[in-house]
Amino acid sequence: MATSIQPFGNANSFSGVPWTVPNPQYNANQYAIGGAIGSLSGESAPVSSGGAATMTNPQAAGYAGQIEGIAGQLGASGAGAVGAATATQGQVGGLAAQLQGLGTGLTTAFSNDLPYASQALSDAFDPQKTAYNYYLDQAQNAAGSAAAQSGVAGTPYGAEIQGATTGNFGNQWQTAQIGRESTGAATATNLQNQYESGVVAGGALINQAGQLDLGALSSVLSAYGLQGTNLAAAGQMIQGLLASLSESVTAPPGQSLTYSNSNSSPTGA
Repeated sequence: MATSIQPFGNANSFSGVPWTVPNPQYNANQYAIGGAIGSLSGESAPVSSGGAATMTNPQAAGYAGQIEGIAGQLGASGAGAVGAATATQGQVGGLAAQLQGLGTGLTTAFSNDLPYASQALSDAFDPQKTAYNYYLDQAQNAAGSAAAQSGVAGTPYGAEIQGATTGNFGNQWQTAQIGRESTGAATATNLQNQYESGVVAGGALINQAGQLDLGALSSVLSAYGLQGTNLAAAGQMIQGLLASLSESVTAPPGQSLTYSNSNSSPTGA
């Protein structure tokens, strides 16, 4: 709006309040005597104070100015809300970026556990045939040597001793194998759980960062909505002001009002 409040078109009132009132400083006959003297001397003397006979009504201009001021405040408050929300979004965005970085770090911090978990399972469930055959051979040799020293080698009793030695070794080996497999499985599970916990915790941080970003963005969008509402309200107030100013627009008898696109002022057609 213009800084100088003016009536719309050729309106002469604002909501029934006259736009112009008589100018108390105006004197149409300020130099009446001088005018008479001037006429005798053949000179033209001024016949007024030089001011206009009417002046803008302070009451009407005050009403219009208040409406314009309130409309301006509405627009400014919306813009201020957008600025504040945008600044907050920048701060929240920095925190969200830090959280996202921490979350990403957690998801990969224990990734090296997985190869060790695989290795633990591989070692635990390895049948170790080479070692089995080696130690079985050692046990059988020891049993055969003892049987030879006892003089029972080659006898049924010696053969029974040899068979018992083989069976006992197999049982001990299987028992040890079960223990290795149990330990390896527990080790692999702990390593895998640690990796999974890191991934879950990292994902939670990343999700929290995303929620912060969405919340900040929502605040900015709300602020823009407030600004739009305020601007719409300001526009309605200005339209109301123009409508009030145009209540007393008149045209010469028999002529209708038309509007010029160059200045949008009503003129008689």
